[in-house]
Amino acid sequence: MAIERILIVGGGIAGLSAAAALRRQGFSPDLVERSATWPSIGAGINLPANGVRVLRALGLGERAHRNAAVVRRWGFFDENGAPLARRILKTSGPRWVPAWQ
Repeated sequence: MAIERILIVGGGIAGLSAAAALRRQGFSPDLVERSATWPSIGAGINLPANGVRVLRALGLGERAHRNAAVVRRWGFFDENGAPLARRILKTSGPRWVPAWQ
């Protein structure tokens, strides 16, 4: 049975990743998103090494590298913004290498 059409609903991380992966396999999926714009909300996404490997496999490794920042501090906060836990991360030493290298 031949696949006639692929519809991806939602242009978030999962929808965009699915569309990119399907295009790399030769498909032409249609992607629909209810929002008319894609505003920048000032948030970031932390990707561990396995997430960076997926971006590389999708052909997005270089773009991610150009827009990446090293996480030097980590914090968890409650719904009011009060800190629950904070940690300064080590970014030097013999074992630390950015995932994109």
